[in-house]
Amino acid sequence: MYYYQHHIGDFQRDTAMLTDHQSMTYLRLLWIYYDTEEPLPNDVRRLAFKAGSDTETVSLLLEHFFEADGEVWRQARCDAEISQFRAKSERAKEAAKSRWKNADAMQSQCDGNADASKNDADAPKNDANQEPITKNHIEKGKTGNRFVPPTPDEVREYCKERQNLLDAERFVDFYESKGWMVGKSKMKDWKAAVRNWERSQQQSEPAPRRRKYL
Repeated sequence: MYYYQHHIGDFQRDTAMLTDHQSMTYLRLLWIYYDTEEPLPNDVRRLAFKAGSDTETVSLLLEHFFEADGEVWRQARCDAEISQFRAKSERAKEAAKSRWKNADAMQSQCDGNADASKNDADAPKNDANQEPITKNHIEKGKTGNRFVPPTPDEVREYCKERQNLLDAERFVDFYESKGWMVGKSKMKDWKAAVRNWERSQQQSEPAPRRRKYL
């Protein structure tokens, strides 16, 4: 990941108690997180070496600004930035594929129309009223059940109908980063997923916690 948003005001406020060395170490830990696009490993000696610091400083910063998750240290803000970056990259890739696909489809359609015109001109008289077999007849029904990911606007419109307060952009970015998978299965109904998020939001309230630079 070659770029991330650094909010100077938040950083200065949340690191005001740190020394210059601690601030620099914290920045380097963030750079490691963003550069690898992975949580920090639970290896204080290794992190201290990479950050040019000492184990005591790194341990203090991990406990204050990160959360332990098994064998790694996570930070919600880093995870969100990385997820958005990956989703944006994937959308750009899919848009490029779509442009090439549309260009190929238009060329194929033009070639097909030219061939059809020639075949009609060469057809025997007794076949003049025969209905031609088209690509639509051949492929009809093959993709009827194929899942099509929604756009943020579609999710937002459905949330209005449901009168919930879900973040449509966050919903789309979250499932795009997972390849629109629910567990180990491909998503079949995104509206059902919205309703599940809605129920989860209604049933759980976030526990109060002190503000951190996340």
